[in-house]
Amino acid sequence: MRTLVSHFYNEEFLLPFWIDHHKNFFDNALLIDYGSTDSSLEIIQDRAPKNWKVVKTNNKNFDAFLVDHELMEYEKKIKGWKIALNTTEFLISSDLDKIESYCDKNNITGFFTESAVMVDNNPNIQLENNDLVTNKYFGFRESEFDFTKFNFDWYQVPSRNRIYHKNLTGKYHPGRHETFDTDINISKNSILILWYGFSPWNKNFLSRKLNIRNKISEKDISNRLGTQHLLDEGELNKIREKLLSISRDLRSDIKIYRDNNDFYIKKKNPEITNHIVLNRNHNYDITCKNNEIKQLNEEIKLLSEINIKMANEPIFNIIQNRIKSKFFSKD
Repeated sequence: MRTLVSHFYNEEFLLPFWIDHHKNFFDNALLIDYGSTDSSLEIIQDRAPKNWKVVKTNNKNFDAFLVDHELMEYEKKIKGWKIALNTTEFLISSDLDKIESYCDKNNITGFFTESAVMVDNNPNIQLENNDLVTNKYFGFRESEFDFTKFNFDWYQVPSRNRIYHKNLTGKYHPGRHETFDTDINISKNSILILWYGFSPWNKNFLSRKLNIRNKISEKDISNRLGTQHLLDEGELNKIREKLLSISRDLRSDIKIYRDNNDFYIKKKNPEITNHIVLNRNHNYDITCKNNEIKQLNEEIKLLSEINIKMANEPIFNIIQNRIKSKFFSKD
């Protein structure tokens, strides 16, 4: 069993591409609606397989912690392999059956995907055949990106990968790009996630990107989480122009994943696990020693099991600070 999990708000522009791309990869999907007011629900009903399920969120806005907490509550009910993707993220892989079989034989319960950032080099090219990947293939591999050189406030660390797993939950850091599960492995040429953050660059896409800020919680804004969604059109255009300087045709990279050449998944270093935690100021670098991992996971389990609502924010802060002070030291 293989399940796609996502949350969405007013995604009528990208959803047709996203659904058509992923419906042959997954047996099931669980889509969490954040109160869409456009035609998103109608598109899902018309285009998605009938067993794809839509549920309404219990949250009022996009709050980094509450979004992931609710998503993990749903993950607990899902058996088999699963991955959480946003509507801007497109999974590329030739044979998920082969990957899952490999993992089962090697006692691997989850791994990090690789990623690429898509940047539109020619906005005038029209989208044809409802295939976004075939039409828009310009961008760069995140592994090639020089974070120090560009020094974007919203993009300080690698954060475009996802986690493919069959555990009870992903034990995610806020944003779901990292995990507190130290058994999660590192993959090569297994799954590539194309993040359409700056492509396709047209009126509909920009409208969609600018609209998301209306659903971000005040708490996240004050803590500078999700800052990319707070930029205006002029700022976004400047970023796209800078990213174009390092972007290229990625069709050969995409072909590697579609052909599944040189595929393997390897274990992490068991002695020291380096985590980059996106905390309230978005760039807290920490090192967690191996003999403290069990204690750390117990704290994370405690945190994830509390049914935190907005009124319980002090509880979250107390536990989060407790984790940092007990188990983490700055590099």
